[in-house]
Amino acid sequence: MVQKIFKSRFLFKGMEVPLPEIIDRLSILKLKIENRKNPQFEEEFKACEEAIKEFERKGYEIKREWLKELYEINKHQWGLESFLRKAKEKNNLSEAGKIYIRLQLSNKKRVAIKNKIFEETGSGSHDIKVN
Repeated sequence: MVQKIFKSRFLFKGMEVPLPEIIDRLSILKLKIENRKNPQFEEEFKACEEAIKEFERKGYEIKREWLKELYEINKHQWGLESFLRKAKEKNNLSEAGKIYIRLQLSNKKRVAIKNKIFEETGSGSHDIKVN
C-alpha cells in the first residue's frame, strides 16, 4: 500500500517512491483493475493518484502523456507475459525465447519513458538496465 510520509515523498512497501515509479505503478494498477477487478488495486490506485496530486501541488508538471505511454507499454508487456506463460506450458522453448527477447526490448522502452520523466522533473534517478 502507498502511504504519504512527507510533502512529496511516498512510501510503498516501506520504500520511498519517486514520481516516475509512481506513474509506472499507476499504469500497472490501471491494467490490474481492468483485468482483475480487485478492490485492493482500486485503493492503491487512488493512493497513487493522490501521490501524483501531491507532486503537482509541490510544483511538478505531470504530463498525462507519461501515464498513457507507460500504460501502453505495460499493456503490451502484459500480453507478452501471457504468451510467454503459454509457450512455457507447452514446453515450446524456442517460442518462449523469442517472446522473452521481445519483453526485454519492450522493457528498454519502458525504462526510457521513466528516464524521460526523471529528466523532465528531476524526481528519482536514471534507471540503467544491463543486457
